[in-house]
Amino acid sequence: MTLSAGARLDRIVAIKVLPAQFAADPHLRERFDREARAISSLSHPHICALYDVGEAPSPEPSALSPDVVRFLVLEFLEGETLAERLARGENGLPPHDALAIAIQMCDALDKAHRSGIVHRDLKPANVFLVRSGGPSAPPIAKLLDFGLAKSASPVVAASGRFVAYVVGGTSGSNDIWILPLSGDHKPFAFAQTPFTETNAVFAPDGRWLAYQSNETGLAQVYVQPFPPTGGKYLVSRDGGRHPVWRRDGRELFFLSPDSRMMAAAIDTTRQFEAGIPQPLFGSASTVTVSTFVGNGVQYAVSKDGKRFLVNTVQQQPSTTPLTVVVNWLSAVQK
Repeated sequence: MTLSAGARLDRIVAIKVLPAQFAADPHLRERFDREARAISSLSHPHICALYDVGEAPSPEPSALSPDVVRFLVLEFLEGETLAERLARGENGLPPHDALAIAIQMCDALDKAHRSGIVHRDLKPANVFLVRSGGPSAPPIAKLLDFGLAKSASPVVAASGRFVAYVVGGTSGSNDIWILPLSGDHKPFAFAQTPFTETNAVFAPDGRWLAYQSNETGLAQVYVQPFPPTGGKYLVSRDGGRHPVWRRDGRELFFLSPDSRMMAAAIDTTRQFEAGIPQPLFGSASTVTVSTFVGNGVQYAVSKDGKRFLVNTVQQQPSTTPLTVVVNWLSAVQK
């Protein structure tokens, strides 16, 4: 974590950077992006605020690490974690402080849950106590680190008979489960692996389910028959995420790793067949589709598949100055 004073934000902020030695690991990149997606959709006085996200050229690119550095611009907090506070005190927290912190954390978690986000890593080290007005003032708690957060936003089949939803797996991955809306209402696993499966969406006729998985180390778009038979079809070729069906089920759209909108023709007359994906529009330099903001689908497609409403990141001037403060602890202590 780095302290910085940015001219564009006109405030002191904290910059969280994904280290180069971790950036090559797709699971750690996904965790970093997951934290940004989760925090960006939450605005609450007891959740550490996210001001900006971005990428910058790596000062030391190599074959083992990407040529860009990912970073989050976060609210700068002065104080200590609850874990540090507990380690200092011989008798724990005073009851009124413990109650105040518990109420604030319940309020923050309630906000996250109402937004479809489960933190999944609540512990004293992720609760930050902000310095307040004096020793008798109640503590102000902030919830940190949404790196393990999960979204449980469901996707409903066209028939309305089933709901597909995502749950957290035992190894920190995501699994896709199905809830029948009739019969015994007993959920069952649709895609349960050591990898991360997410963004499940039913075909309009309810016979196929598209989703993304990182089982190859790169997010790709797959389709399986529904109910599942064991078959699985790769739709994307060089990476893909956020699949969306055309309203007639004859085309599947998704985003490429460089944020181009892709389309693959689909034919299910005899068996499932996907054509070679074709780019429709956009590139890393023209349309940057947000990988951070919100959960689930990042765009909408008209019924005929000709018009798109896309959630994009507003581009900032490259000349915006950024001031990095070195040895900032000594300045704070004065």
